[in-house]
Amino acid sequence: MKLSEYFLMLSECFLKLSEHFLKLSECFLKLSEDFLMLSECFLMLSECFLKLSEHFLKLSEQIQKLSEQIQRLSERIQRLSEQVQRLSGRIQKLSEQIQRLSE
Repeated sequence: MKLSEYFLMLSECFLKLSEHFLKLSECFLKLSEDFLMLSECFLMLSECFLKLSEHFLKLSEQIQKLSEQIQRLSERIQRLSEQVQRLSGRIQKLSEQIQRLSE
């Protein structure tokens, strides 16, 4: 075999190797694009979780306010209940006085 034939074979091998490297580069490019898309998805998911967290925080604040209002209403009902009890006692005494007067 002549030296030129060896060079030709070697050139063909380099050509095939270059083609394989090109395919490999294309695969890496595709993989990079997929990773970019995946990171964009994670970014969107993170934004959704952030918004969800903000909504839960607002909801928690509203629940806290409602809880405070319920506590105040409960205290008010307790005071009204005590007033009704005192009035009921007074009515009972007045009823007894009317009963004695009518006898």
